[in-house]
Amino acid sequence: MRMKISHLGAVCAAAVAFAVAPVSSANAQITWTSWTADSPGALTGTASGMMGSIAVTYTGEVGSGTQINNTGSVTAWRETGTPLAFGGQGPTTTDFVQLVGGTSTGTNTLSFSSPVNNLFMGIASLGGYNTAQFNFTTPFTIISQGAGNWGGTATSLTQTGNTLFGTEGNGVLQFSGPVSTLTWTNPVSEYYYGFTVGTSTVPEPSSIALLGTGLFGLVPMMRRRRK
Repeated sequence: MRMKISHLGAVCAAAVAFAVAPVSSANAQITWTSWTADSPGALTGTASGMMGSIAVTYTGEVGSGTQINNTGSVTAWRETGTPLAFGGQGPTTTDFVQLVGGTSTGTNTLSFSSPVNNLFMGIASLGGYNTAQFNFTTPFTIISQGAGNWGGTATSLTQTGNTLFGTEGNGVLQFSGPVSTLTWTNPVSEYYYGFTVGTSTVPEPSSIALLGTGLFGLVPMMRRRRK
């Protein structure tokens, strides 16, 4: 009986450890947003779509080059001729919201119908002759990157704190979750760049953590039964 209890404890520990482990390129299957509506506007534009079963609403700058309904040019999501990669999970549609940036464009906001634990953002063609940037309010990690549409190198994106810098780069970012809203500014004006967002289908950490908590609760019950 003691061995059974010890084994159950090991299973519980493994479940909780998996619950808090970061998503990796090996186990992530990203569902990217299908943008279906947009209203262009330098200061008050909007866009909306679905990220799997999660509704996505965006308010901020919406450039005239915004692509919806998967009918745009595939080159927006290419890095030197090959699909943008996150373990093969880069953006799979041509949809994205196009930006120009500048101090007058103010704050951009993404809202989700339910909190997103594993939120990813695909970045297209950030920067050019000058270095453009995203100033986020949420911590992030650069998962993958490559050259943009008109040049750049394999390391065209850099990060300082919660600010992303780009000199003609594409890439994928991952944000610390859960995320209900994501806000940022694009203070540098640059001709053409953009983004889309996606989420992973990896089991939600909160669900696994609940499972682990339930299993841990069985240990003292089994001990009492043994006595």
